[in-house]
Amino acid sequence: MVNSQQFVKKDFEIADYAIFVISLIIPVAVGVYYGFAGQKRSSREILLGSSRLGIFPVAMALIATYMSAVSVMGYPSEIYHFGGMMLYYLVAYLFVFPLVAYVFLPVMHPLKLTSVYEYLQMRFNKTVRQLAAFIFCFQVVRTYPFLTSKLHAGFVYFNLFVQYGF
Repeated sequence: MVNSQQFVKKDFEIADYAIFVISLIIPVAVGVYYGFAGQKRSSREILLGSSRLGIFPVAMALIATYMSAVSVMGYPSEIYHFGGMMLYYLVAYLFVFPLVAYVFLPVMHPLKLTSVYEYLQMRFNKTVRQLAAFIFCFQVVRTYPFLTSKLHAGFVYFNLFVQYGF
C-alpha cells in the first residue's frame, strides 16, 4: 500500500508569495523615497542617526540590521521544512543580547565607532580589518548555497561539507 503522505508536495501558496514580495517592496520604497526626498547627509550621520534618535527608531534600525539576506532567505525555508526548531534561537538570544549590550556597546559607543571592523582597524591595523571583513563576506556567500542545497536538493550534510569545503 502506498503512503499518501509520501506524495504531498510542499509549495508556496499565493499568500506566501504576496508576503514575500511585500516584505521586499516596502524597504525598497522607503529607501527610494528618502533617497530622493531626504536631505543630504554624510554616511556617518546616517549610520549614527546624528545621535538624536529616540528608542523606537533605534530599535527598528537594530531589527532591520539584524535581519540579513541569509536570514530572510534561510529562516522561512528552515521553518517551512522543519517546523519550530528555529525558536531555539530565542534561547541563545537571551544570552547574546545582554552580552552585546553590556560588553561590546560600552566599548564601542564612547569611541563613536560604527562597526566592529573600525575597532579592529583601530586596535590592530587595516589589514586585520580587511581580513575580518573578507572572512565574514566569504562565510555569508558560502552559507546560502549550502542552505539551498541541503533543503531543496536533499543532499546530505557530509556531501555538502565536501562540496563546499566546510
